[in-house]
Amino acid sequence: MKKKIVNIACFTLMSILIFSGCMEKKVKLSLNVKKGDSYKIDMVTEEKVIQNISDKKVEVNSKYNTAYSCYVSNIDKNKNASIQVTFDSLSVKSMENNGQTLERNSGNPSSDKGELSKIYSVLPGKNFTVKVSGDGKVKEVIGIDELIGKVLKELNIKDEKQKQELQKIIMDNFGEESIRKQVENITGVYPDEAVKTGDVWENKSEVFGEYPLEAENKYTLKENKDGIAEVTVESKISTKKGKEPIILEPIKLSYEIQGAQNGLLNVDEKTGIPKHVKINYKYAGDIKFTSQDANIGSRKFPVNIEGNRIINIAGK
Repeated sequence: MKKKIVNIACFTLMSILIFSGCMEKKVKLSLNVKKGDSYKIDMVTEEKVIQNISDKKVEVNSKYNTAYSCYVSNIDKNKNASIQVTFDSLSVKSMENNGQTLERNSGNPSSDKGELSKIYSVLPGKNFTVKVSGDGKVKEVIGIDELIGKVLKELNIKDEKQKQELQKIIMDNFGEESIRKQVENITGVYPDEAVKTGDVWENKSEVFGEYPLEAENKYTLKENKDGIAEVTVESKISTKKGKEPIILEPIKLSYEIQGAQNGLLNVDEKTGIPKHVKINYKYAGDIKFTSQDANIGSRKFPVNIEGNRIINIAGK
């Protein structure tokens, strides 16, 4: 009888230890792709911006769709991945509260004659390379200057001023800084150490988008099951510290914005690829115009921004 009790006690103890070990299972999340891997990225952003300009409410509802193909062309000795990124398609549809609608679509360039629409029409098939480290940081963006040169050549712009304006639009929307923010907003999830369910880690990042914002991010490993790590994120958003005003002669443009974002990321434990990302964001503040021109002076206009971004990444 005593032997039976001892056996039961041992079995119970072993079960507890095994169960505890399972509960304490840790996972190391990092970018771990292989040379030759291919991925398809689809990103959809829906956003509402409300501004009050001279007591007039201006509301713009926009939907952005962007698709990329990615090919891992090299892994160097430091495990940095060189990833060739090719534009597949781009579109944006914006509707203002005055009834005006603007639509730009790389698949239907005749839908709008604006400058951005011209750029959209020639971007599909163009590519650049981004080098990303195992911790998700962008080390280098290669080929942006060549991409801009090809776009301008295909558009065949003769007027030098118009060419410079188009070049600025490309840099603002698809330049190195924009690409870096976009990539790190996806790969910024990786913690420094291996984590287990319930663990929390924090970092800071720049927010991808029109405004000069930064985020203080708090990540939590909610669950890891069947090779997928489910990570939640909550972020405090504010204007980037030390950001110089944007100069649009004769105006200096600056922002005072605060807010928050939250979301969910499903990360493949083996490759570190976030297969599904959903981020909701909401922030508000003021856009400040300052000028030495007495007719303009200094003015503030309230702005409210809210929206969501969904990113799906699948192997090809």
